Amino acid sequence: SGHSPMADLLDKFPAEEEASSDSEGVGVLFRQALQAFSIDPKERGFWEVVRVRLRLLPQCSPAERGQIRSGLRVLQTLFDSHDPRERLALALDCLPSSADTGNADMDEDDEDEAGGFFGSGLFPRRPRPPARRVRQGGPVELEVDRSCILGSVAPQVLSMSRAQLLRPVRVSYTGERGQDAGGLTRDFFSSFATAIGDCEPLLWEPTGRGSLQPVPASVAAAAPRGRHPCGLKMPDMYRACGRVFGLAVLHGCKLGRRLSRPFVRLLIGDELEDVESLQNELRHEAAEGAPDFRASPELLRRPLEELGLGGGALSFAWQVRGRPELPEVPLLEGGSRIPVNDENK
Repeated sequence: SGHSPMADLLDKFPAEEEASSDSEGVGVLFRQALQAFSIDPKERGFWEVVRVRLRLLPQCSPAERGQIRSGLRVLQTLFDSHDPRERLALALDCLPSSADTGNADMDEDDEDEAGGFFGSGLFPRRPRPPARRVRQGGPVELEVDRSCILGSVAPQVLSMSRAQLLRPVRVSYTGERGQDAGGLTRDFFSSFATAIGDCEPLLWEPTGRGSLQPVPASVAAAAPRGRHPCGLKMPDMYRACGRVFGLAVLHGCKLGRRLSRPFVRLLIGDELEDVESLQNELRHEAAEGAPDFRASPELLRRPLEELGLGGGALSFAWQVRGRPELPEVPLLEGGSRIPVNDENK
């Protein structure tokens, strides 16, 4: 569940069920699954542990593989009345990636071989139709609603497997005629970045020069029940955006907006080394004719009093622009109580 330790969950099952050694009640099966996957009773994230075990399966010894297979048979019984789509989603999520297996050229067939344990695991292996194969598969259909581009696209891209994400995309717009010979795909990627910058204020905001960057976490957290109007949680919406960005790169299409330099640095793990570099980034993202005072060289050279910023005018906290109802974002622990002065600026 992710919330309660496994021991607490086991205590909730009926005692009479545990007393029968040949019983196949939920409690007995769940205990067998914990044992097969070596999950400690104090562990909270059952499915996270299962996923890790399965992704590492190619590196396991034959004895360890046998133990995991027995655990999968238990899960097969537990999942008997489950929605098969949920079972399939779990299976695809657990397939070893290329990095896990050391084979950078794995396709669906290779992954199926490396993950062959699914044949006797969550569900029996069935012949895959040729149209579903990576090498022979056609484009993945993506239906887009212009009135809610992100909300219509997010559930679709989040449900795609790794193999589907690597296929060509064929775009259609709801209520519009037209065959996608490449133009609709290019239009989609261009419109997508523009739309999320203009219409998704709880997720994205433009910088002064119009580049795209995520809003502060406190803004996203202010969404009703922490969800997007389409029903997905806000972190999932960011995942969906990331997948669309990746698809744009894969298909050689330009986004309608650039991503901001600080955001790109964050994505690639490229940290700034000095204040001058940070000021260069601020100058780059500032609007023309509206410079960011923090990017001025004078801020470092001259006393704050001369710039009209003395006497505690600044602190190590940031107020979200245009959202005075939200709390300040501390840049340091207790930053709102720490004034900026000439020594610490």
